[in-house]
Amino acid sequence: MRLQDIINNLMSSHPPAAPIHAKTETEPSDAKAATLIIPEAPEMLDESNYLGVPYWYETDWLGDSGQQRDGAKSISKLNFLTDKNGRPVMELWIKEFTMQAKQLWNELYCHCLDPSLWTKKTLTAASYFINKMR
Repeated sequence: MRLQDIINNLMSSHPPAAPIHAKTETEPSDAKAATLIIPEAPEMLDESNYLGVPYWYETDWLGDSGQQRDGAKSISKLNFLTDKNGRPVMELWIKEFTMQAKQLWNELYCHCLDPSLWTKKTLTAASYFINKMR
């Protein structure tokens, strides 16, 4: 669920009709790029239905991870990922997320939409990746 938090934060802090970052590459006019099908974003989850989820917003995670660091508690970069009850996700799920992300990057590459840096992504590339990861 924490991956969903980051995705929600990315989508809510940027209007969908505008590029996600000021520095974006131009949209390719290539026919390959035109064949990429961007799925609709799934319906947003209602926080009140997932009371055990500790991090709905990046600021919540950053504050908690900072406190854990200050307490000399070892934390993983992916500790924000939890199930609907707030339990850390299994390593198998993280491998699945990683495998899915790699497949999406490969698809963007095949359609000539892969940005040289994520900060230079196009709206098309960002929408495709975010909606598929959701």
